[in-house]
Formats: sequence, structure tokens, C-alpha cells
Amino acid sequence: YATMLTLLLAAGIVAGLHMPFFVGAAIAALLLAHQVRAVNFDDPADCLHHFRANRRLGIVVTAALLAGHLPL
Repeated sequence: YATMLTLLLAAGIVAGLHMPFFVGAAIAALLLAHQVRAVNFDDPADCLHHFRANRRLGIVVTAALLAGHLPL
């Protein structure tokens, strides 16, 4: 997850995205941190639940990318 977040932030910087992108990236980082702490790797149903929760992560990252293009 750290590599994904690092590359996401680097892409935002290179693309010249505005502050809302970085706020969204921080929210995405919090979602990932929660997922790492909460998942029980010994429970397949719990793993599936957290895997499906990545849909929310995708929505947050997409919203951050779109919001980063808004003029301040």
C-alpha cells in the first residue's frame, strides 16, 4: 500500500494537481491503514469483505483526482 500511495502522490505532484487531491489521498491512506489493522487474514469471509471495500478506496481516489483539477 505504501508504494501505491507514494506513486499516487508523485503522480499528483507531476500533474500539478491542487490541494483537494492531496486531501483525498490522505483519506485514501486512512482507509488503507484501517483495512490493514482490521482484516483478519485467517477468516476468508473477512478477507473478502475487506477486498470488496476497495471499491470505496477507488471511489475516493477517483474523487481526489477529479477534485485536484478544480481551480482554487
